[in-house]
Amino acid sequence: MSRIGVAKALLVAPLLLGACLPYPHRANLTPLVHGQIRSDGIPAAGVRLRVALGDEDDLCGGRHSEVTTDARGEFVVPPIRSYRLFLFVMAHRQFVWNLCVGAPEGWANIHESSGYTLVDTGPWWFSEVTCETTANRLLFAKCTEQQDLDPTWEKARRILGKPE
Repeated sequence: MSRIGVAKALLVAPLLLGACLPYPHRANLTPLVHGQIRSDGIPAAGVRLRVALGDEDDLCGGRHSEVTTDARGEFVVPPIRSYRLFLFVMAHRQFVWNLCVGAPEGWANIHESSGYTLVDTGPWWFSEVTCETTANRLLFAKCTEQQDLDPTWEKARRILGKPE
């Protein structure tokens, strides 16, 4: 090996051994969240919802995305994303997010979810959340979540209401 080859190897080795490479990219902090809100079995239209990263003091605060349910009580919240400069090879972490409903006194958490996945992709799945309540008591909604671990572009276009 020539001196130049050795010098290049010595320069590149710390990057590879450290498992941290300069690679600008975007990563999800939340999955694509979609679903429906129903009150007494009837779709609840016009409900303000927020998907938030939250923290210990405010589950509905921090980085967030807000939507309003449509006439069918349905909603779609695209992933909250982050721009990263480095790629951390095989690093994993827990991603936690909250589904919150707009209330007269602010935002109230009605569903919490999390997933353990690669840091560099973040939550890559789709989460379908369905919430049932009675007499429009949204603060006491019972929500269920189904994670679609086989996301495709066709499913994403259908969920987002975009043509093929």
